[in-house]
Amino acid sequence: MLKVIGRLNPIAFFKGIWPVLLSVFAIHILGLEYTAAQYAFLVVLAVVVSVGTVGVPGTATITATAVFAAAGLPVEVIVLLSPISSIVDMARTATNVVGAATAATLVAATEEGQLDRDAYQQDAGGKDRAVTTTQSV
Repeated sequence: MLKVIGRLNPIAFFKGIWPVLLSVFAIHILGLEYTAAQYAFLVVLAVVVSVGTVGVPGTATITATAVFAAAGLPVEVIVLLSPISSIVDMARTATNVVGAATAATLVAATEEGQLDRDAYQQDAGGKDRAVTTTQSV
């Protein structure tokens, strides 16, 4: 069982943040009474639903819909918040792309001969970037 948990994508557990934020917002806007146990169940439910979510743009709305339906919250609130969700989704996608590119560069830099350092040190115009290192004595 631990091997299966270790192979899961850790990012999947953080995808549940947006549905929980939407749920808490809806609960407070609608004036619903929620206990601490219900909030904890909401978090667990969001994590379980988000583990099966694929890493493509736009899945946060689908995940939020599943969480709202399972928690008994009105799904109509998601439609009202979808413009905000699309902006957040763009930022999340940009963060994922930068993270994946950084991880690929770091892995290639640690493997011998996998990173073309001359090409890496050039900017988009083909000019060499001056890389300076300073050492304090």
